[in-house]
Amino acid sequence: MRYTVFSCGLFYDRFHPEGLAGYNMGYTEGISEPGSFLVDVVNATADVVELNSNGRPIHVCMTAMTDVAKFVAAAVENISLSDWPREFRMRGDRLSIRELLRVCERVRGGMFNHALWSELAVLIQRVVQWLSTNTYGTTLILAHTWTCTASKETRLGTATCKD
Repeated sequence: MRYTVFSCGLFYDRFHPEGLAGYNMGYTEGISEPGSFLVDVVNATADVVELNSNGRPIHVCMTAMTDVAKFVAAAVENISLSDWPREFRMRGDRLSIRELLRVCERVRGGMFNHALWSELAVLIQRVVQWLSTNTYGTTLILAHTWTCTASKETRLGTATCKD
C-alpha cells in the first residue's frame, strides 16, 4: 500500500488564546486547551527544555494549519500520486525553544513565569522523583511534566541522577 506522510512540525495554532479548542480540534487527544504544550500564552506561563542531551538548543518547526491545508491541496492538484515521495516536509518557521518563549513574551507584552529547564536530563530527574512520591498514572504524569508550576517545581526538590 502506497502512502505519503505530510510533516509540518507543530501547528502555530496550538498557541492560540483558545488553544486547538478554538478550531474544534484536539479533544480526543487531550490537547485542545491552551497551554497544553510548552507555553500558555493566556496565563503567561511556560515549562520548557532549552537544550538537548548534547548541550545544543532544541528547535521546533511550526506551520499554520491553513498553510498545511494549502500545501496538501497543491500536492493533490499539481503532482501525480505516483510521483509523491514517502514524506512531504514543510515548515513556516523554525525557532529555538528560547526564541519561541521570547516571541510569546513579546506578543503577550511581558515576561512569562516559566521553568526553563537547561537540559532534558534535568527534567527527567524531576519526573522520576515526582513519580516516586505520587501514584498518578503515566498519562497524567506526562501532562504534569509540561504544565507544572513554580510551586510544583519547589515541591519536586532536587533529585540527583547518575548517567
